[in-house]
Amino acid sequence: MNTEKLGRLYLPLAVTLAVLGFAPVIHADSIITSANVVGSSSGFGLITYTPGDNVSEFMLYGRTSGSADYIRSAGGNHISLGVSGNGSSGDGNLYNATRYSYSGGTPTASGTWNIESAQWLSSYTWASISFTSPASAYTADFFVHNYYAQSDLLVYRNSNLIGTYTDVMSSSSLPGGGEARDTDYFYHFGLNNLTAGDVMTFKLTNLQNLGSGWANVGFLSSSLNYVVPNAISDDYTFLTPGGVVAAVPEPSSLALLFLGLTGFGGYAAVQRFKRS
Repeated sequence: MNTEKLGRLYLPLAVTLAVLGFAPVIHADSIITSANVVGSSSGFGLITYTPGDNVSEFMLYGRTSGSADYIRSAGGNHISLGVSGNGSSGDGNLYNATRYSYSGGTPTASGTWNIESAQWLSSYTWASISFTSPASAYTADFFVHNYYAQSDLLVYRNSNLIGTYTDVMSSSSLPGGGEARDTDYFYHFGLNNLTAGDVMTFKLTNLQNLGSGWANVGFLSSSLNYVVPNAISDDYTFLTPGGVVAAVPEPSSLALLFLGLTGFGGYAAVQRFKRS
């Protein structure tokens, strides 16, 4: 084959496609540059969101009622309101294992928050949240409470599936053995090669009830460009596309105690909320 002629043929074709608006194919692994999870059966304690300091934007999904406003960062419009799904939610649940302190918010400028809205597995088989990309590169994070549930995770860019993660959340077991049916999870995704305005959707799917009439998942919060405390990031488990997360490590209790006392997030004296 005459590679010189091939090159002369390909270059005009590439230029023509670019002019016509056909972008080069960007593989999923160049978009999702990192994917991590941490699970804790004792929650993450107090999580602090301060826009302009440790986060760009945040959203708290817990509401006192279905008609109440969501608490979110003021001026932020890159995190979609609420949780999408195919079931009915239960609002107004007091939950202290992972709770929040925030400033720069709306409709209330600052305060603390320990309200959860649950997505009941009696009706939900999937639930999702979305981000409108503010730039070509950023991080997207979210906390989820799990009660007697198991789930896979799908990641979409503009409705196109780019990531599949199997068994990313299960309250059926703990590292080292034993069972914990009440578990909180933190997910951290590094994203790149996007166009501002691209919609990134994170969908919990194949939700399965592990044996309770109260089984549910509850998106607690999400954020953009959150500065993750070391007590959480030091215990990351890497999510492998298509792979199974065999064990989700528990964060260091001493490190979380320190963070809880200083108000950056972590384990403090926890009041557990059980639905059994």
